[in-house]
Amino acid sequence: EQRRAHRELLASQEAVSEELAARVLAMDVHGLLEAMSKGRLTSEEIVRVYCRRAQAEGAALNAVTEECFGEALEAARESDARRARGEPPRALEGIPISIKDCVAQEGYLATCGLASKAGIIHAEDGLLVSSLREA
Repeated sequence: EQRRAHRELLASQEAVSEELAARVLAMDVHGLLEAMSKGRLTSEEIVRVYCRRAQAEGAALNAVTEECFGEALEAARESDARRARGEPPRALEGIPISIKDCVAQEGYLATCGLASKAGIIHAEDGLLVSSLREA
């Protein structure tokens, strides 16, 4: 499912207009949260913009070890659905984040750049990731 969502995200990157990207990237977290609360932006739009940016910058800097774009897109859609139902959002709900590979995240590697940790996929989120998911 995550791979399908990842492919869908990559295929739809042209749907992110330069105007939307510029608007989203010019906002801080407070601005993004306010825009979502007023219905001017969706979490899915924000995630698509940041995934496109992460791809471009990650390729240039070789800074990303694993792309979790499918999971991010799925979480964004769930967040947008909760907002549409009138459920109150959590403090950081709808804001995409990037997790370094030294932090345990369920289903992903956390190698800290060490060959001895290669291939170890975490069965559950560490405290930092679980706290961010709840925020």
